[in-house]
Amino acid sequence: MQRRDGIKEIVREALKRICEEKRGEGATAEEINEEIARIIGRKLSKGAIYTAIRELEENGEIKRISPLRPFKYCIAEEEKSEEREEKGEEEKEEKRGEEKKGEERKEERGESEEERGGDLSAYIPKEDNEYIARKIGKTTDIEILKKCFENKINVLLVGKTGAGKTHAARRLAYELKMPYMRVNANGAITPDDLLGQYIPDGNGGFRWCDGVLTKFVRYGGIFVLDEINSAPAEILFVLHSLLDDERKIVLTQKDGEVVKANDKFMFIATMNPAEEAIYEGTKEMNAALKDRFGVVLYYDYDEAIERKLIKSEYVREVMKKLRESEEIETPISTRMGIEYEKAIELFGIETANEILIAKFRNEEKEIVREALTMIYSKFNENGEEGEEESEEE
Repeated sequence: MQRRDGIKEIVREALKRICEEKRGEGATAEEINEEIARIIGRKLSKGAIYTAIRELEENGEIKRISPLRPFKYCIAEEEKSEEREEKGEEEKEEKRGEEKKGEERKEERGESEEERGGDLSAYIPKEDNEYIARKIGKTTDIEILKKCFENKINVLLVGKTGAGKTHAARRLAYELKMPYMRVNANGAITPDDLLGQYIPDGNGGFRWCDGVLTKFVRYGGIFVLDEINSAPAEILFVLHSLLDDERKIVLTQKDGEVVKANDKFMFIATMNPAEEAIYEGTKEMNAALKDRFGVVLYYDYDEAIERKLIKSEYVREVMKKLRESEEIETPISTRMGIEYEKAIELFGIETANEILIAKFRNEEKEIVREALTMIYSKFNENGEEGEEESEEE
């Protein structure tokens, strides 16, 4: 929402400048975009500018002044009242006061803008759930990740959902006391979100704001890109120069600034197996990109780990039987087992079963229900194996 508001502010400011120059003649979307390029050094995408224009028009901030395409727009006449003007002046005065206090604090501490922006301590995990380190050869996954952090090695964690990939990365940050950020690549994330963008400065102009990836590259920390094999091409393109030996990103949308990775910066990516059809939207990773990861670790469901995390023998038996079923495609993850055990403790077995069944596809639900009924016949509500009925009974 903050990013969208920033785009609308830029569009409105560009239109305002054009209207002042042309004395009310208005401007088309393309003319507005050309003015934006003069302000921030680049044009917006067509989707972004048309969305902003539509929302500004709906809000009554701009109005359409031509009936035929290409439509022209101008700044709408603002309602003027003493109350509104007074409120606006009060808000401006309050904002100026806050900015002045901020500058005074900055001078007192002798800090630069970059130093203030570099405090990522809020991103350091203060606590972490129990994590059982995974044995890999004669060492563990956490020890391998620590070595990779020390030696600036990019890491790719591959495995099924709920197997512990992102938890391992967070655990690493927790033990090293390093800032940690996890971004999901299959959502609405954009290059601007990662690298940065211009936003209103509150004084009628615009200032550059680093994106989340740029902050971590600049100041250090453990950055996790989740589900990298679901990411669109424009996101993957951003990563190429960062993940090779140069370890840098170029802020072309700003002024071409080259940001070299901090010695304490680490990049970890996770992905579900692309060859398994159940993970919609995933695809094979480009060989050139995959080659940039010096260490690849595979996370499968580990029964030895699950015995430590899931105390109920009944729950572990349910997971085993459901995994053995050829009719169930939904992943029976370690996380699912932990949540099922917790639901039994909180709500009782019958309610917990309904919660579990709801996580499966419609065509699988009856199969799961039958399996639960069969397995529960051997176990009591506490998750312990029930006593077998004697022949007399």
